[in-house]
Amino acid sequence: MTPSNRRLHRWSFLFMAGSSLKGILLPGILVLVASPRVTWELWAMWLSVPISLFAVFRYFTTWYSFADDDLIVRTGLWSRNERHIPYARIHNVEVVQGPLHRMLRVAEVRVETAGGSEQEARLRVLSLEAAREMQQCVYERSSRGEIARREAHPHDAAVDDNRGATPRVLVRLGLSDLVAFGLAHNRGGIVIGTAIGALWEMNVFNAGITTPTAVTRRIVNALWAEGRLLSDPGAVQLGIVGGVVLALFAVLRLLSIGWSIVTLYRFTLTLAGDELRTSCGLFTRVNGTIPLNRIQLLTVKQAPLQRLLRRVELRVETAGGEKGASVSRQWLAPALRREHVGDLLGIVMPGAPMASLEWRPVDPRAQQRLWRKSLRIVFGLLLPVAFFLPGVVLTLLPLLIVCTWFAARKRARGLGYALAVDRVATRAGWLWQHVCLARYAKVQAIRTDENPFDRRWCMASIAADTAGGGWHRIRVRYLGVEDARALFRTLIKETGQAAFRW
Repeated sequence: MTPSNRRLHRWSFLFMAGSSLKGILLPGILVLVASPRVTWELWAMWLSVPISLFAVFRYFTTWYSFADDDLIVRTGLWSRNERHIPYARIHNVEVVQGPLHRMLRVAEVRVETAGGSEQEARLRVLSLEAAREMQQCVYERSSRGEIARREAHPHDAAVDDNRGATPRVLVRLGLSDLVAFGLAHNRGGIVIGTAIGALWEMNVFNAGITTPTAVTRRIVNALWAEGRLLSDPGAVQLGIVGGVVLALFAVLRLLSIGWSIVTLYRFTLTLAGDELRTSCGLFTRVNGTIPLNRIQLLTVKQAPLQRLLRRVELRVETAGGEKGASVSRQWLAPALRREHVGDLLGIVMPGAPMASLEWRPVDPRAQQRLWRKSLRIVFGLLLPVAFFLPGVVLTLLPLLIVCTWFAARKRARGLGYALAVDRVATRAGWLWQHVCLARYAKVQAIRTDENPFDRRWCMASIAADTAGGGWHRIRVRYLGVEDARALFRTLIKETGQAAFRW
């Protein structure tokens, strides 16, 4: 059957031009408002004319169509590019709507597969009806391959069939959850950095009123009383410094809460057939899809404030890794209550529950290695300070030695791994804890590492990579050589028996 070509929405050229011009027009407008003299930013605004014409050209030379097995995207007129994307390889069809998108009832569609460093196709923009049609078409036609997979793996087929096809909301975050997430994550620096960049473009720092150097000098002189704070530490000066530090901490946390509300507003995780669908955002609404059978790695994280607030953060990685994944798919549940973790994990990765895993410790000498590493860092930081404040260093040194020993002990006890019937799990961290789980069928490569320090201590590390292996991949450090070899042989055996599946 010959597929029929479909064109982008008529407002596509507007969004294409806006995406290219925002780096030219916005700085130019800010400069024009702050200082109307002729600058290079104002001359650069003339580039908006050819860029706008190119956006119109892109609109008239972009088509897409649905073949029996592929999504086809054609671009270009003189230099033509035709891309065939098999439905079975598509991992996510993401629909993004900003305020202007919602006003015009359109959306940007991003098609992602396991390969590549970015989206396989990015269509700016489609009508809401066309975006839903693409999601439905991709899902229905990719399901044909799932039928064969289920016949080959009856266990997975039974699990999938038990999930049902009726959409069911698994996670819905309220305002208290977003506040807890903002308190636990310091995202206020992102807001401050954005504000400083905007003020810099407006030439606020170069207006003759002040400069960054002058502002820094004034703050230092005000807080440190022109250098007399260390020589004559009074209650007033110490109170000022403490108050400023607390105020800065409070401002950063408030900004972090604001970032959390704007980014994760009405975060919803829904189970629809064999897919997890996420939706979030206050101004820019993002809808993403996570195929259950393509989850490569699951990570459970908990920061100190999250433990205090009884919240847990869950992340998943699909094939292709992060590769610019949107906020909607960075978290499976950004701030899930601790008592609901087991139920969600039972749906996402059914099998042995995490509470039943038998954790095996690492080598007992790991505590000594971690303590020595911490002492080297402490002595390296204190050595320059000792030339100026020897008394302070001698006073703090015993306390720091005890604290590093206690921290090394806690960190060593937090390390471990577990082997279940169908998966491997690792854990690490003391204050910031994380647990990673991956099925044997998702493991692509296993390796053993021994650096010079490991060989000196007769230790080794084991690492297992998946197709979505990111920062928190499966890795066990500080194992004895014999334990590392035994674990390596076990993982090789289990992964060899399990049929690899994306």
